[in-house]
Amino acid sequence: MSARAFNPSELDCNQWAATARQAGAKYMVLVCKHHDGFANWPSAYIDFSVAHSPWRGGKGDVVREFTDACRRHDLKIGLYYSPAEWPAREGGKNYDDYFINQISEILTGYGAIDMLWFDGCGSEGHTYD
Repeated sequence: MSARAFNPSELDCNQWAATARQAGAKYMVLVCKHHDGFANWPSAYIDFSVAHSPWRGGKGDVVREFTDACRRHDLKIGLYYSPAEWPAREGGKNYDDYFINQISEILTGYGAIDMLWFDGCGSEGHTYD
């Protein structure tokens, strides 16, 4: 997997939020990181992120654009983070520290977050420190 494959040149989170609001939604949830490990924000803890993609010259941040758009349209903000990450577990990282560091990034860098959704996949039998 390579971050270079990520280049959503037509991304428009404002359009998403406007459409959701128009449809009567009260909140939206963005997948910040799924099982593949790609971070939709410029995480300091992995190279597999928007910072290492060609999108916006490596300066883009989907989470920032999403949270800003939600606030602009008066929508509550939800962030989804998958604890499962096959590359991190296989790579021998101290996963619990990595997990906390990434969660800290998304919970401290974007203002108030109304909802944090953890997918349970990959956590079976694991006790987090």
